[in-house]
Amino acid sequence: MMESSQQKGSEASEAGRPAPRRVSEAMQRVASQVGEVASEDARLVGQAQEGRREAFSRLFEKYRGPAYQIAYRLLGNGDDALDAVQEAFMKAFAGLQAFRGGASFKTWFYRIVTNCSLDLRRSRAVRKAAPLDGDEPPQIPSTRSDDREPSRPAEMKELKNRIDEALAEIPETNRTAFVLFAVEGVSYRDIAEILNISIGTVMSRIYYARQKLQQILSESQDGPMAADEDH
Repeated sequence: MMESSQQKGSEASEAGRPAPRRVSEAMQRVASQVGEVASEDARLVGQAQEGRREAFSRLFEKYRGPAYQIAYRLLGNGDDALDAVQEAFMKAFAGLQAFRGGASFKTWFYRIVTNCSLDLRRSRAVRKAAPLDGDEPPQIPSTRSDDREPSRPAEMKELKNRIDEALAEIPETNRTAFVLFAVEGVSYRDIAEILNISIGTVMSRIYYARQKLQQILSESQDGPMAADEDH
């Protein structure tokens, strides 16, 4: 009984805590987690700079998935994305000795991935064929399927293809900021460092990319496919 009373008292105390304080505590927890990730990366970078290849291999395993997501959404093709990621890791390995930790490894590496992807896009006629099974990057948060509905996976695949096509229509500068933010959850501050622009410009580009994406998806939903369904 005493334990139950203490638990209720604790819950009441938590419920009565001012909202700003709870938000502040949540932000502190997130900041602590981010700091732990950065600290682990710094340790691995230091070991890799000492010539320990297994340390760089761990960085590779940690960031190859996120790097592929970014490259895929910028390029729209799996083979090109793999080429960009491979080039990015080669450049990161070659330039690791010059890395001094002015920014986090994550920010530094995402800048390399972004630049490699954009360079490849400009220098090559990127294939626009629909992705093959197994060629798709991990799902982005807005397109998770619901296992309770059997038809959902097919609908989600169609939606992802529409999103990929819509992203290709968004201007490159806006698309790049949006992909970093929406696909990989990079912060405004880190995107600003990656693209060498102000935080205000980052916010503006993401806003206009989101507006354009919604417009394109809305138009495609009301277009020929919708008309066919009416007949």
